[in-house]
Amino acid sequence: MTEAAQNYHFAGRLTTRDCKRYIPHEFVVPAGCGRIDIDFCYAPQRVQGIKNLLTLTVFDPHGFRGARHRICFYSTP
Repeated sequence: MTEAAQNYHFAGRLTTRDCKRYIPHEFVVPAGCGRIDIDFCYAPQRVQGIKNLLTLTVFDPHGFRGARHRICFYSTP
């Protein structure tokens, strides 16, 4: 039996005050889940001439599961 996919959407606006800040977004993963896909994007690529970087870290009830550091590849008009 296949369960329907669960989708979560988190959105927000970050400012310079959010630099080096941890912002948690909790969600429930159903028992037996074999895969989690996470897509994210942000802009702008540079702020005051410095490359923008976003770090996504995933934890489960037992602790750290992984991290991804991404330099923005999304271009704005």
